[in-house]
Amino acid sequence: MIRRMTSRTAGFTLIELLIVMMIAVMLAGFLMFNFPQFIARTRLLTSAQQVGAIFQRARLEAVRRNQQGEVQIVGDRAVATVGTLIFQANLEGGVVFGAPAGELVVDGFGVADKAIFRVDGTVQDSGAFRLAGARNYFVEVRIDPPATARVEVLKWDPASTTFKEQGHGGESWEW
Repeated sequence: MIRRMTSRTAGFTLIELLIVMMIAVMLAGFLMFNFPQFIARTRLLTSAQQVGAIFQRARLEAVRRNQQGEVQIVGDRAVATVGTLIFQANLEGGVVFGAPAGELVVDGFGVADKAIFRVDGTVQDSGAFRLAGARNYFVEVRIDPPATARVEVLKWDPASTTFKEQGHGGESWEW
């Protein structure tokens, strides 16, 4: 029997290697372009969730301790007080309490500019704290209606100049 020798060896050709490297460079460029935007959105939404958690905890502690609870902005923190209990939410780096031009940082809550939770779990007045992040991103943490003190996070929509909930009108948030 005669064996045939092949000259082909296992491995990659230079062209295959260049194509893979070109794809990798294109993906890296795309990720680097969107990464700062992703981080800014994540920090803003994380801060909003922390503020929302402070609202919910203040409400629960007011009911549990049978004492009125309050949440207000103090510097760069949302601070809750229920009797002698004090707890707070710090904002992520690059996030501040702020609002779009012509809007208020604290919207509602009556003249007190703070959320006041009653011992029955209701909130005295509906309202919201607004947060600003990098790239002119804005969200608000809203408590409404007063009877249930439901907490929700809404995003600023510059086209309609209103804050909208996720999925409003069947549409996802656009950043």
